[in-house]
Amino acid sequence: MGMDGGPAPDATPVTADAISPDAVAYDAVYAPPMTPFLKEVEKARAKSLRGFTMLLLQGAVGFELATGKPAPVDEMFEAVRRATS
Repeated sequence: MGMDGGPAPDATPVTADAISPDAVAYDAVYAPPMTPFLKEVEKARAKSLRGFTMLLLQGAVGFELATGKPAPVDEMFEAVRRATS
C-alpha cells in the first residue's frame, strides 16, 4: 500500500491515532518518498525511516558485488540529497 503505481497508492491501514509519538516507524516503499503511512506517522509526531534508505543501500551492495570495491555510500546519499532538494 502507498506505492506509486500500486493497487492502493493513496491508502494506509494505520492512522495517526494508532501511532504513539514515541514510536519509530519504517516504510519500505520508496516511491513516493512520503507515503500515506509516513504522513500519518508525521501527524502523530513520531519518528520515521523511509524506504529510500533501503533502496540506496541495496544499490550500494550491488555496486560492491559488481565492482569489488566499497560503495561510496556517503557520496550516494549526498548526490540524492542534492538531486531532490
